[in-house]
Amino acid sequence: ICIHQGFYEYLFGSTIDNDASRKQNKFHEIMTHIQTLLDSNPAYRTTYKLYITGHSLGGALATLFGFYASSFHPSLPRPVTVVSVASPRVGNLEFARTFARFESYGCLRHLRIANHKDPVTLGPTVSSKRALTLATMMLSPLGYAALKLSGRDAGAEETYYHTGMKMKLRKEMVGVGVEGKRCELSYSGKVFVLGTNDRGE
Repeated sequence: ICIHQGFYEYLFGSTIDNDASRKQNKFHEIMTHIQTLLDSNPAYRTTYKLYITGHSLGGALATLFGFYASSFHPSLPRPVTVVSVASPRVGNLEFARTFARFESYGCLRHLRIANHKDPVTLGPTVSSKRALTLATMMLSPLGYAALKLSGRDAGAEETYYHTGMKMKLRKEMVGVGVEGKRCELSYSGKVFVLGTNDRGE
């Protein structure tokens, strides 16, 4: 599984305090609070659910947090629910497939909300290492050979994909001076619900 390095380091990188002591990473810090709450009252495991939300960078972090929380913490109430808004892509195809597997097992679910043509949700498509490899392939066959021999090239495994069910919000012109709104719900690229405005347009 390949995950965007910046998002991963933001959530799992350890920080150094002013006194040079290592602090817990954000994921473990949050999970410690959640675990303490669940341990304080066993009934919470049946009466509460874990919802993780975020917008833009926060949406990417919520996706990553939900993935790890549902896979490494079986004591959490199921399913762990992620609602992300305008989230960029987080991981490669293997990450997306594993995420979908967790959804099919009932461990995790994800609603991804995006405005139509929102540029944040269109990227990143590849890692910077993959972008360098592609650019070198196109511009310098000799440079690409050097990258390949040094082991610094990146393959298709560093191409990123979205996860979860997508709710796409659209605002369109339907007629002269009349604006309409539309909402699509899709999973794995297949649209299965299409909503329109009150006028049925």
